[in-house]
Amino acid sequence: MEEVQAGSVEFPGHEARLFGEESSRWWRHGRSDEWHFREPLSLAEMENLSHRTFAANTEKKILWAVQLYRNWWYQRCAKVDCDSRIKWASIDNLGQVSRSNLAFALCAFISEVKKLDGSEFPGSSLYQIIICIQFHIEKNGMKVKLLDDPSFVKLRFTLDNRQVRQT
Repeated sequence: MEEVQAGSVEFPGHEARLFGEESSRWWRHGRSDEWHFREPLSLAEMENLSHRTFAANTEKKILWAVQLYRNWWYQRCAKVDCDSRIKWASIDNLGQVSRSNLAFALCAFISEVKKLDGSEFPGSSLYQIIICIQFHIEKNGMKVKLLDDPSFVKLRFTLDNRQVRQT
């Protein structure tokens, strides 16, 4: 192993870096006028970066999936025989919804959802709808992985069965 001489350090593919009187420049990358790191961030900028954000197109998909669930929920609850577990599983009421009620409602939703023209959603679209609803739930403070969490295993089976029926 090579011994590094005092006052300098070399990185593979980079010019030698100097310590000491040139310590303010030793982390420069490549050219001597180009800094390797960004300027320090303010606390507000760091706080903004620490939250999960989505691309604009993903945000639109999330809103669409949430509205699709909301429309299904309103129509389902308007029926006389609406199960109480579904009544409590409003997407606007997530902080007070138990995992078991949410799982039950999402299973019913995936089983019953169709396109506006009455045709079936492809399996990949059903998967995306569930993932978008998961993102919405996470954005509202409930940490959950709808397709991996044991509380939602029936949702995974329902989604798998819907996809199998279409092939």
